[in-house]
Amino acid sequence: AGALRARRVLFDGGFGALLTAMGVVTDCPEELGAKDPELIRSIHSAYARAGAEVAITATLGAHPIKLQKTGRGAHAAEWVKIAVENARASGSEFVALDLGTTGEFLEPVGSLSFEAACEGYRLICRAAREAGADFALMETMTDIAECRCACLAARAEGLPAAASFTFEKNGRTLTGGLPECAAMILQAAGAIALGVNCSGGAEAMFAPLSAMRAASPLPVIVQPNAGLPVAGPDGSARYIS
Repeated sequence: AGALRARRVLFDGGFGALLTAMGVVTDCPEELGAKDPELIRSIHSAYARAGAEVAITATLGAHPIKLQKTGRGAHAAEWVKIAVENARASGSEFVALDLGTTGEFLEPVGSLSFEAACEGYRLICRAAREAGADFALMETMTDIAECRCACLAARAEGLPAAASFTFEKNGRTLTGGLPECAAMILQAAGAIALGVNCSGGAEAMFAPLSAMRAASPLPVIVQPNAGLPVAGPDGSARYIS
């Protein structure tokens, strides 16, 4: 948390599109980290050589509710611990536990209870803390309530938490949240930094980031895509601008 306030810190990049570009076929990067840790470690190390100071674990889909859709939910904590070890092996200064969405909507919009979502986030945050992660990074969050849930879970397990949202073309999250509301609510929940990732590229981030900065003094996270992805004939995503 202190480093984020004191200076600019360079995070590493994504895994999904990179693995596809490398010809790696997997529907679960979290499992790949356990089955082929040297591959994941080589990617972390390449990012570190390029100047990354924060290694982000390959765990975007590690919430047990999300993993359970393919019968892998019981492996969540195990794979998170391995992912932290893989990231730490890069030699980067910090390791961030990557937290994504559950893939479900919280009540009353959906059927997932706040308590069930929180229990899953706490499970993987606890595993990450035990493995030596420095903080949690909620990424590509589309719902303020779910992001708040993840932030509270991380803090309850002793991990500082940073929150990064993705916004639609209308300037709101998928569930209609405004950037300034996200900033105020996550600051109140104890987040150490706020920001935007993906969201169509760097230019598309200016408006939501400006709104966040006007609403909160917390450090800003900026992680753009290289433009918008284009689907290839095989369904893979490529970034062309």
